Amino acid sequence: MSDSLLWSIVLAVSVVVLALGVLRGLRRPRQGPTVPVPLHLDERARSEISALVATDQKIQAIKRLREESRLGLAEAKGVIDHWDPATTGTPEAGPDLTDLESTTRAVVVAQGEVAAVKHVRDHTGWGLLEAKRFVDRLDGV
Repeated sequence: MSDSLLWSIVLAVSVVVLALGVLRGLRRPRQGPTVPVPLHLDERARSEISALVATDQKIQAIKRLREESRLGLAEAKGVIDHWDPATTGTPEAGPDLTDLESTTRAVVVAQGEVAAVKHVRDHTGWGLLEAKRFVDRLDGV
């Protein structure tokens, strides 16, 4: 076997290994803080969801929260994971996203929807779909 053929094989294998590593990295979900969405729920819904969380019925709690808030699955799971049933559903961790809503509206006006989605992703660690849904749900956008 000639040296040039051997080097060609080594180079081809290296390119394939590098490409697989890059693709694996692209499929990896974004890591970042999960931030609960500001919830505008009535007291009845909050107490129902709190009761479900308190009795460790998280799937039913996620389903009920999605019915009331129109959140995506990942967003609703993040909220339920931080739900504190002792305080009737006040999330136990994460900042209030009221400021994020107003700053996102400003970004939409100034730079467009794509920049607003990037802004939300940078501040929450959410994936593209959750951030897009958040921007789409804002009133007046």
